[in-house]
Amino acid sequence: MIEATLDVSTQVAEAATELGASAASAAESVRATVTVTSEALATVDRLETTSGEIQDAVDLINRVAAQTRLLALNATIEAARRSAQRTAPSSPSSSTARRLGSRLTRRKNPARVTNTASVIGTRLPWGWATTR
Repeated sequence: MIEATLDVSTQVAEAATELGASAASAAESVRATVTVTSEALATVDRLETTSGEIQDAVDLINRVAAQTRLLALNATIEAARRSAQRTAPSSPSSSTARRLGSRLTRRKNPARVTNTASVIGTRLPWGWATTR
């Protein structure tokens, strides 16, 4: 009986040793998992920071692009305006001067026509208006 008790005690001791080794192995696995998880969280934090910086750069590029589009639009409008001014047969001030000139010439007062046209600064049918 003593021998049987010793056998059972030995088996229990061996099982406890195996159980202790298994627990140590499980604890090491948990520690490794915690380390890997901590590293993954640090990587996610770095990715979040980096993606925020990338978003800031993209926003800046979009603002510059929008400003560039506005400048290009403004340059196009200015070029069209200058082109229209160069190709226009008469400007509003010269057509106004012609109307005034024809009205006043009908009244036979060329001096007054010249003075009026010189104020407007335009060419009359018989030459450029000059101030006296």
